[in-house]
Amino acid sequence: MIRGFYTAASGSIANEARLATLMNNIANVQTTGYKQDRIANAGFYEMLLSRLSDSAVDPNTGEALGTLATGTGVGAPTIDFSQGALVDTGRPLDVALTGPGFLVVQTREGTRYTRFGSLRSDANGVLVQPDGNPVLGADGFIRVGQGTFRIDDQGNVFADDRPVGRLQLVEIAPEFVEKAGENYYQAKDATAVQPARQTAVNQGFLESSNVDVTRSTVDLMEIIRSYNATQEAVKLQDQVLGQAVNELGKLV
Repeated sequence: MIRGFYTAASGSIANEARLATLMNNIANVQTTGYKQDRIANAGFYEMLLSRLSDSAVDPNTGEALGTLATGTGVGAPTIDFSQGALVDTGRPLDVALTGPGFLVVQTREGTRYTRFGSLRSDANGVLVQPDGNPVLGADGFIRVGQGTFRIDDQGNVFADDRPVGRLQLVEIAPEFVEKAGENYYQAKDATAVQPARQTAVNQGFLESSNVDVTRSTVDLMEIIRSYNATQEAVKLQDQVLGQAVNELGKLV
């Protein structure tokens, strides 16, 4: 009976974790370049049940009866790097990436990577993110000044038709990427960061979040129903345990 409590409670905890991930995705549905997290249920370890009380059974080895799952949990979140839709802004310093690549940004915490391509020129004419962090080029900072800008599909940057640098684009195997907050990513292994080969730059566009609102709504309803079911299971286990204590105790 106690095991039933653990199993039902583990289901509730798993649903809470899934709900937190889903709500974070929904909160970022309008975040440019955001990649949603996915989380799946994962089984806990299974216990081997053995029969030991029978005098005909070896008390040291027992007789295997099978396995019993001890509940459910959640696996580690994974990032869904599927391409988001491109939104035409017409702004010359907006860039959207198609393909698996990232822009490289210099932050106080070190080098970070992003798909957020709403760029601007700071007071010194340096190409930066809206938070002021410089976007790195192949040779360091890119100074664009305050003229007219053009960025081709390879990331070459032109100011007043004069080449001023090239966006540094990299690709990282998904298993080596983790979120670093503020729409930035970091590499778990620096050797996994490679020059981009399958990524193109689209000037005048931004990549929208890849969160599927319809799918998220369906998942939300499923999680709520599942959570309610596990709560009912906990109540049922409590009732059964209460009867065992109160009714069977009278027979002793």
